[in-house]
Amino acid sequence: CVCVCVCVCVCVCSEAWKGSSHHGYRG
Repeated sequence: CVCVCVCVCVCVCSEAWKGSSHHGYRG
């Protein structure tokens, strides 16, 4: 997915971005 938000879009895309250096999940 293509999401670059603070903690709204990232939360939904956290599954794809899981275990990535770009820890954007502010959950």
